[in-house]
Amino acid sequence: MSIQNDYKYYAFISYSRKNSPAANYLQKSLERSRIPTKKIHESFLPDDGKHIKPVFLDKRDLEVSEKDFSENIQYAIENSRYLLVLCSPESVQSEWVRKEISYFLKTHNNAINAIVPIILSGRPGSGGEDECLPEELRHADITSRNLPNMMAEKDETEKQGWENGLVQAMSYMLRVDRESIKATIDAEKMRIQRNYTIISLTALLISSILTAWALFAERKAKNNADLAQRNEVKANLNAETAKKNEMRAVAGEKKAQENEAEAKRQAGIAQKNEARAIAGEKKALENEAEAKRQADVAKKSLEFLQNVFLSSDPTKSGNKDIKVIDAINAKISEIHRIKEWQLKASVAMTVGVIFNNLGKHKEALNLLKISVSLYEKHAPGTEELAASYNIIGLLYSSQGNYAAAFENHQKALTIWKKNLPENHPYIAASYNNIGLLYSNQGNYAAALDYQQKALAIRKKIFPGNHPNIAASYNNIGLLYSNQGNYAAALDYQQKALAIRKKTLPENHPDIAKSYHNIGLLYSNQRNYTAALNYHQKALAIRKKTLPENHPDIAQNYNNIGVVYFDQKKCAAALDYYQKALAIYKKILPENHPDIARSYNNIGVVYDRHRNYTEALDYFRKALAIRKKTLPENHPDIAQSYSNIGMVYRGQRNYTEALDYLQKALAIRKKTLPENHPFIASSYNNIGITYFSTGKYKIAYDHIKKAYEMARLKRGEKHPSTKRYLKNLKIAEQKLKESKQK
Repeated sequence: MSIQNDYKYYAFISYSRKNSPAANYLQKSLERSRIPTKKIHESFLPDDGKHIKPVFLDKRDLEVSEKDFSENIQYAIENSRYLLVLCSPESVQSEWVRKEISYFLKTHNNAINAIVPIILSGRPGSGGEDECLPEELRHADITSRNLPNMMAEKDETEKQGWENGLVQAMSYMLRVDRESIKATIDAEKMRIQRNYTIISLTALLISSILTAWALFAERKAKNNADLAQRNEVKANLNAETAKKNEMRAVAGEKKAQENEAEAKRQAGIAQKNEARAIAGEKKALENEAEAKRQADVAKKSLEFLQNVFLSSDPTKSGNKDIKVIDAINAKISEIHRIKEWQLKASVAMTVGVIFNNLGKHKEALNLLKISVSLYEKHAPGTEELAASYNIIGLLYSSQGNYAAAFENHQKALTIWKKNLPENHPYIAASYNNIGLLYSNQGNYAAALDYQQKALAIRKKIFPGNHPNIAASYNNIGLLYSNQGNYAAALDYQQKALAIRKKTLPENHPDIAKSYHNIGLLYSNQRNYTAALNYHQKALAIRKKTLPENHPDIAQNYNNIGVVYFDQKKCAAALDYYQKALAIYKKILPENHPDIARSYNNIGVVYDRHRNYTEALDYFRKALAIRKKTLPENHPDIAQSYSNIGMVYRGQRNYTEALDYLQKALAIRKKTLPENHPFIASSYNNIGITYFSTGKYKIAYDHIKKAYEMARLKRGEKHPSTKRYLKNLKIAEQKLKESKQK
């Protein structure tokens, strides 16, 4: 059969109304089951690429009157690639089924092999009451096939029988062996189950924390109640003492005045003690009420989260296809209706963190803002408020909004420094987060200062192999790399990797992070074999442990592309850059710095091929994003200026080229250490541009600066140093020739 690619529906399901449950199952399962895409010939591949859809299920898919029913059915049949017929004694008696088969054959050139009979009940070819094949299908082209069968075998449930029939039907339509179909479906089930297990464990952890909070609150209430009881006993004893003193006064007439005065004094003491007891009892009652209220908040928070996760449990909800994210979304309106502020703040923060971990950053930010506003109003200066600021700061940072991130991290640090010991882990975490922000803004000196503060605290309070110490080593290594000090950077990254390999599972994301960073360093040192090896190690771990569209996987694709580009394998580089960009566009805001980085890298490939129009387009896209999201003197903006300048040089527009190259140099001289390789690169680029205009003296001076910087920083044997020396000799020769003329 010649498969056409312009059908609206991949399949049309024809069935008797008595077989509706099976038909509904078949449509949902076809549209939701993953298919082994790589094993399917493109002529049989559905438009979706991952699932067989859309699948038409007659009346349920039509929103028309009965009058128009036949016409719409005919249209759907004409525009369906396959006709799936649920075969049963009921379908044999169904006039609709027979009409649908006849019309399909009429409109598909009698392509009987485009009809897929699926046995639901009865026996094909029996000719009796249990005959399940409609008359139109009773001939050799059909009966000679191994027809898909949804009937359960011995020891199978009805659902298992339906699943077997589904696999067989998919195998026939896609022309792929049944084992591959079943393996793909089973793998998808395992993935869903694994994700559900992760969410369940998260829920269990949250439940444990909240339960511990509730127990603490109840214990505090009991202690306060005991204190109140002791105060009451003390008051009773004091009252009894006063009463005895009064009796002694009556008995001793001779000392009546003295005893009366003493009695009054004792009565005063008793009255004061009684007042203290009453006040203590009142305070105890208040503390008990507060403790009960906190326990109630903990209990209700726990119940709310349990309800969220129970609603995503297919064994409870009855819907195996519900996603955890859908279950949480359904509860958002309930959070807004919570009246007790502490309960509302607690639930909003917890669900906001879950949303952030699931990649739903906008929804997370909305909930975290609710939590912050409540704590600011009712509990200013508390650790709970600092925690909220810290979480929002991390969220803003992940979105590239560094100004908002910096503001929130500074607020968190201010509160924690007031409330906590100076070497507390939270203070170290704040230093670390602020250091990362300075690094993202290109202020490497300030970033290094904060990272060193974080490391100093962590070394004092944690064991030598603690993951947080590894994180500090990692971040300091990145900063040295950004400053061009690759030897120091590699030393810190190797320290981080050594700790992580000792303390973490072999496929832990932090080990992948270390591999990735070491790969970058080797790439900067032109050791491309080692760089590619480390990047591939990182990618292998991330593909095993992260969703397919995770930003860390995109980051890996990007860096592998860089290595291939440096090896002059431009086709491979462009392929990896485009993979990275595709992921970033799916998950990040349109003006995110990582999208700008992808645009920049793709532009560099086009520039190397001298496709200056495409290169300039991508470089301008990158620059537009960077100007919106980064400080005006950020190194990435300098990179964009430099790249645009070199494109103009390639187009021989030297005036524009020099303008952009001078802008790049100005930023780099402001933000980078003296003799940084990027500054040397700027001097060289300006020099060769002046050379092209015939201004050999200016060209010579600039290239000489580039050469001297590279020689001091990287040595005589570095490729950049050699390139600058070659340019310098050419400029010197031209300068001599021009003087002789």
